[in-house]
Amino acid sequence: MIGVVGLGGCGGNFADEAIKHGFYSVALNYSERDLKSLEYVEDIFQLEGSEGGGKNRDLAIELLVPQYDQTINWLKDKFSSPEIKVIAFYFASSGGSGAGIAPLIMDLLQNAMPEKTIVGFPIIPDETEDDTAQTNCLSTFEELSRLEIALYPIDNQQVKKFSPNIPKNKLYDTTNTNGIHMLKTLVSYIDKSSKNGNFDERDLLTVLQTKGIGHISEIHFMSLSESQQSIQLSPQGISTLIHDQWNRSIFAPIEFDFVTRAGVIFDGEERCDC
Repeated sequence: MIGVVGLGGCGGNFADEAIKHGFYSVALNYSERDLKSLEYVEDIFQLEGSEGGGKNRDLAIELLVPQYDQTINWLKDKFSSPEIKVIAFYFASSGGSGAGIAPLIMDLLQNAMPEKTIVGFPIIPDETEDDTAQTNCLSTFEELSRLEIALYPIDNQQVKKFSPNIPKNKLYDTTNTNGIHMLKTLVSYIDKSSKNGNFDERDLLTVLQTKGIGHISEIHFMSLSESQQSIQLSPQGISTLIHDQWNRSIFAPIEFDFVTRAGVIFDGEERCDC
């Protein structure tokens, strides 16, 4: 149901991880070296003009302009299957290649393939990244905010907040693995059924087609202590637990005051012998 596009070096690593979780994935990059480093992605597209963006968003956009027709046609061909309803883009918001071309490519592809749902998973830099990375992130989100798409920002600072001494390579591995795992877990529920109600493909599409900042999280109630369960397994307690999980996940923290749309899935026993 979902296909993955990795843009730039960071996005390519997510695409590589997505393949391991069963998603069809492709990668686009200016850097031949980055593309060759991918272990699992077979469908790659090397953009012409540079070996990499070098955190220069403007250059990445300028180089894309004369070849965007070719790029969009390649993506249309790769995601033409009617089985793919959603195209998820992963890219660093702080770099040059991915950050520069992501808003433009998503906008063009949305117009070229209106039958598909386009979703963005931009990766936010942690607070130790340099000023150029932070400025690129702000510029990228300014452009993304003009698109009619849902965004699920993955925040490297969230990982560092709970693991302050984590090495950079381990940080990236954590965000790559968990970022794809959460998407895989979400999609897995559309194939399950229950007499009490189902979260089907249409429900998932409804959520993913809602413009704005989104979040994916999961709570394992059975891992709570008995005292926590007695207190938290109430309407107010569950709400508090969800908000706490939002603050602790790899996705960027969101505002609680106004939620446009939410999909809540309960995966548990349908029968209660009591």
